[in-house]
Amino acid sequence: MAQALAVNDIIKAQLWSSDSEQASVNTFHYRVTAVTGIVPSLTDFLTVFDTTAAAPYKALLSNHATYNGAVAQIVFPLPLRVAEKTSVSAGAGGGAGAGLPRQACGLISWTTPLAGPGGRGRTYIPFLSDADTELNGQASAAYKALAGTFATAISVMTNVPGGAGSATVELGIRHGTTASFTAFTGGSVSGQFATQKRRGSFGRPNSSPF
Repeated sequence: MAQALAVNDIIKAQLWSSDSEQASVNTFHYRVTAVTGIVPSLTDFLTVFDTTAAAPYKALLSNHATYNGAVAQIVFPLPLRVAEKTSVSAGAGGGAGAGLPRQACGLISWTTPLAGPGGRGRTYIPFLSDADTELNGQASAAYKALAGTFATAISVMTNVPGGAGSATVELGIRHGTTASFTAFTGGSVSGQFATQKRRGSFGRPNSSPF
C-alpha cells in the first residue's frame, strides 16, 4: 500500500555505496512543507531523490566503489513507517585512479540559522580516488566542484511530483530530542579531507541493504 506524504512528515533519505567489504551510508532528512492535489507517496519521493542524487554522487566515488541505491523512510510522526529502497540508478563510481585509504572522506558542511553544533550538519563523502587530491593533500578543485554540484542538487530538490499532485520538501536537520526540524540555509565544501574510521580500510566488514 502506498505511503501518502503529509505536511510536516520528516523523511530519512539515505544513499548507500560500497567498496569491497566496506559499505557506507550518507543520511539526509527532508520535511514535507506542502502537498497539493492527489498527494504523492513515499515511493514518489524516493524516485525523485534517487534520480536527483545518483549521478552527482557517483561522480564523487572512486571507480573501485559502487553506488548501491537509495532508501527512504518516514520517521516522524511516529510510529516509524516501512522503509522503501531502490537500486535503479546503481553503478560504479566515476573517479579514476587508485582508491585512497577508505577512512578518508570529502566533507560538506551545512548551516542553519541556529548557533552551535546543533545548528550545523556534516556529510562525509566516501571512497575517494587519488585523482581527487592535490600534491599538498588538499581536495582538488575538480573534486570540490563535483561535491558542490552534489550539495546543490540535493538542497534544491524541493518538488516531488506524483500522479496528479505534488509535494514540497526541504532539506535540513532533524532534532531527535524534540522531534523538530530546521531547514539548511547553505552548504560549503571543505578543501580538506575528513576521517571516518568506521569505513576504513582496516575496519570491521559491513554491508549495505542491497
